[in-house]
Amino acid sequence: MSCKHRFYNLLNPKTEDLKYLFIGTFNPEWNSKNDNNAEYFYGRSTNNFWCILPHTFDDNCLIDKSITEWTEYCALKNIGITDIIREITNAEITNNEHYNLITRGYSDNNLDKRNGNDYIFTIDFNTSIILEIIRRNKKTLQGAYFTRKTDSGIPRIWEQWILIKNYCNENNINCNELITPSNYGPGIKKSIIKWKEIIFPAPIGN
Repeated sequence: MSCKHRFYNLLNPKTEDLKYLFIGTFNPEWNSKNDNNAEYFYGRSTNNFWCILPHTFDDNCLIDKSITEWTEYCALKNIGITDIIREITNAEITNNEHYNLITRGYSDNNLDKRNGNDYIFTIDFNTSIILEIIRRNKKTLQGAYFTRKTDSGIPRIWEQWILIKNYCNENNINCNELITPSNYGPGIKKSIIKWKEIIFPAPIGN
């Protein structure tokens, strides 16, 4: 038994000539008890990604639109979306501790919790595929962004992000962390301002 990513088959976007790649952490296939389940990446009711993203590109909010409109927007802007975790391989849905850690609040920190010296969960990371996406689009990719700002409580996840970031830096690709678009963030307006500063940095000397 395991808990795969909810969009397991979409973790390797086939779009060529990507300009922007947004990288999240994990979206479990297990449904939560409060029905706050996503129909697409960043699609939960507690996430503002589909408002912050288009506003960052000076377009209208899409948070109330359909998955079709979200994917069409990404195609129009040459945007790819993926996550760092593919699967939690030892997760048991009948284990109440596992179920609650994975679905209650969807906290990334829960995925890196320990029981004594050992991690509770065994994680299959998506890092190699993400590096391949970047390599495949190296000529056109203007930036790769992790939609989490800090490493607090997620040592294994952050380690994978650093591998991605190092590869981008070696290939002169803008790569940085973004303020989380979830409701735990500072709000839509501030997030838009901060995202713009990172995705469209002012030329040096200005």
